[in-house]
Amino acid sequence: MCNDALWLCYFSSSNLFSSFLTVLLSVCVLFLSGGASIIMSLGFSSWCDVVTNNNMRPYSCADSQLVALHLDVDTSSFYTDLSLAQASLWAVTSLWLAQFLLSFLRLFHSHSQHLTGPCLLREKEMLLGSSLSSSSSSPSPPPLTPTLLI
Repeated sequence: MCNDALWLCYFSSSNLFSSFLTVLLSVCVLFLSGGASIIMSLGFSSWCDVVTNNNMRPYSCADSQLVALHLDVDTSSFYTDLSLAQASLWAVTSLWLAQFLLSFLRLFHSHSQHLTGPCLLREKEMLLGSSLSSSSSSPSPPPLTPTLLI
């Protein structure tokens, strides 16, 4: 992500293939981390529903970590642990979303540079050619129509 942020600051050149691979990798990891975040959120919600008996008990899910649940594991800080894990997964997902957006902008910039690079050279030659020929006394040929190959 730092590479893309530095790239946006300095607009360094990049080839089209590496930009495409970065976008592809970013979107794959974004979907994986988003899926993990959704699964974690749904699991945490269902755990809280089980612990509070669908909110039929007099205490909330946060308060239930102080109540003895009589399980074989230590549940004294389950709410804190699960809420931190959930927040961390959503933070990772948002960072991968930012990485995907920056890499997509990089791909868009590389693609536009790839398309306009030859056209700009051709237009520069046409402009320089017409300015040189306008200073001479011979008539200038009609300008060529630039073609855009996609």
